[in-house]
Amino acid sequence: MHRDRGERAHERGATSFNVGSNAGFAPEHAASTSGIPAALGQFAFVASTPANRIVIDSAAAYDYPVGTGIYAVDERSYTIDTSQSVPASC
Repeated sequence: MHRDRGERAHERGATSFNVGSNAGFAPEHAASTSGIPAALGQFAFVASTPANRIVIDSAAAYDYPVGTGIYAVDERSYTIDTSQSVPASC
């Protein structure tokens, strides 16, 4: 997971975040913000990554102060193999 910190405050309704580096973020991948308090974060999809910015596909739901954590979310798909029984020692 890549993380950066917002370099300036972003108001509710904003769709882009200025960051020190947007490395690790890519269009159509998920991103997460952590607000202050931490419960005021949100998930969104990255729309684009112009120089030192991350543009999201939806408006910011909250006001985010300078230093807000912005995280690239690594998504995984998996299945559970149920073709064999579980050993008795588990």
